[in-house]
Amino acid sequence: LESAEQLAARGPLQPHDVVLLDDRDPDHDAAVCRAVATRADGTRPVVVATSYQDLASAADRCRSSAFAGYLAKPVSARELAVRLQGLLLPSTAPTKVAPASTSTAPQRSLRILVAEDNAVNQKLIERLLQRDGHTVTIAGDGKRCCEAWAPDRFDLVLMDMQMPEMSGLEAAAHIRRAEANSSQRMPIVALTANTSLEDRQACLHAGMDDVLPKPVSVPRLRATLARFGATPGSPLPPTTKERP
Repeated sequence: LESAEQLAARGPLQPHDVVLLDDRDPDHDAAVCRAVATRADGTRPVVVATSYQDLASAADRCRSSAFAGYLAKPVSARELAVRLQGLLLPSTAPTKVAPASTSTAPQRSLRILVAEDNAVNQKLIERLLQRDGHTVTIAGDGKRCCEAWAPDRFDLVLMDMQMPEMSGLEAAAHIRRAEANSSQRMPIVALTANTSLEDRQACLHAGMDDVLPKPVSVPRLRATLARFGATPGSPLPPTTKERP
């Protein structure tokens, strides 16, 4: 369809319909909102396709118009499929996870693989983690994250959702497939500015264990690391840092 007016002319969406909005003009959002009703959870099944330069404005559009979320272009078929599956999961209540630890500091030093493409965010999360005594490896995108990952090399992965080459959703799904014939399961925690229920469900559907919103809250990050890092891992030589 070429316009929101054409979308409105089609009539109400069916229960499993999702609108992929490839439109950089937020002035059209009001027409989209009139054409697409909110669901029981208060969101509209609309996903905005945007550029990496416009991620911040896309997040604002989603919040103000109750859109389900956004995807950065170019959108891969696999990432789109994972996101659509997340949107079509039951959305009457958030997925429950284990309660967070009441401790404000992690129980032990962890070996953490951080998948993050933004240089500023890389330095910030690296300093936060190293300040608490963790060993940090930085991977500049989802592909490098999958190349660096190994079952006995890390205790936990912090995964940005929107990255070039391979998104966080794709990278998490890749790691879970690699673990299919193993008894081990590495905790993967999403880091994302997309905080809608559908975004959370898409992360969990891709195999992630929890979601931390950006900007990251230090107490919440520490509580999450304490919860998922409770089991000691195998000894490991010092990790190396990868840069994009």
